[in-house]
Amino acid sequence: MKLLNTVLAALVLTAALPAPPASATPPPPPRERTDCAARVYIVDDLVCATQDLMRLDGLAGDRWMMLLPNLRPEWPSLVEKQTDWYWRRGMCFKASDQRRCLDAAYNDRLEVLAALNERPAAGTGEATECEGPPWGKQPMFLNRRGQGGALVVSNADGVIMAVATPPNPHGWTPGVTIASESATAIELKPSGDGPSIICRRS
Repeated sequence: MKLLNTVLAALVLTAALPAPPASATPPPPPRERTDCAARVYIVDDLVCATQDLMRLDGLAGDRWMMLLPNLRPEWPSLVEKQTDWYWRRGMCFKASDQRRCLDAAYNDRLEVLAALNERPAAGTGEATECEGPPWGKQPMFLNRRGQGGALVVSNADGVIMAVATPPNPHGWTPGVTIASESATAIELKPSGDGPSIICRRS
């Protein structure tokens, strides 16, 4: 009887102990381009199997590497790093049409990289002041890359603070979206849960 009571007590104690934590899946390593020999995301299979997507992937990676020497460490978070964009591109696996989402992601990124590479001259463009940006209240300038292209927001020194692109209907969300535009204001919406930025036009 004493042995039975001991066994029962041990069973009760074991049942009261918390369950061991499930083994956590480590996050994928940061990437700036697709390595078909070491695929990370579900959509990498589609990218590696599609010549046009591989070409866009290579262009995006090459243009980012060309841009790196000119990057300023004090640039705010609204200028999306390549690794952050690449991670979001991996979320195209949720889209109903993954191919269209990836096409949109790559073309949007190439537009942003081109805008970053073609930095506007200091103090040029449409003068504005923006409400709610992470860079605080200061005079800013807007420059558009062609009709329907990226909108570059830079300060008086010509430092690019944000690059916004038009919304996309294929499951891709730009790093900063041109949410609305009128004769008096432009609304910019960063990806995620951040608040909108309103830039007033004079």
